[in-house]
Amino acid sequence: MYIFFDGDEIGNTMKNLLLNAKVDEASSLSSNINIAMQLIKERLDANNKCEILIWGGDDLLIKLNSSEGNTHIIDEVRKVFYEKTNCTMSGGIGKNIVEAMKNLNIAKNSGKNRVIA
Repeated sequence: MYIFFDGDEIGNTMKNLLLNAKVDEASSLSSNINIAMQLIKERLDANNKCEILIWGGDDLLIKLNSSEGNTHIIDEVRKVFYEKTNCTMSGGIGKNIVEAMKNLNIAKNSGKNRVIA
C-alpha cells in the first residue's frame, strides 16, 4: 500500500506572501516546512513499517511494509506537519502509486485536510 501526502495551500500561501512583500514570513514558512519534513523523515526512518519513496518540499510518498499501524503513521505525519507549519496536509492511499495519487487529488478537491483511501 502507498500513501501520498501533500501540504494544503502551500503554493498559494507562498505566492500570496511574496506578492505582498512578506518575504520574512515566506522564508519562515519555508524553513518550518523543511523542519517538519526532516522530523517526519527521521520518525519514518526509525519505523520499519514503511519506506520513503519521495521526500521533498511538502510532498511525501511512502510505501507501507505492513498493514498494521498505518493509522498511527498517517496521524503522525499530519500532526508533525501541522505542529511545525500551522498548515494542514492531505493524503491519498492506494494499492499502487497511481491510485494513491488519484486519492490525493480527491482529498485536495473535496476540502483538503483529508486522507482518502
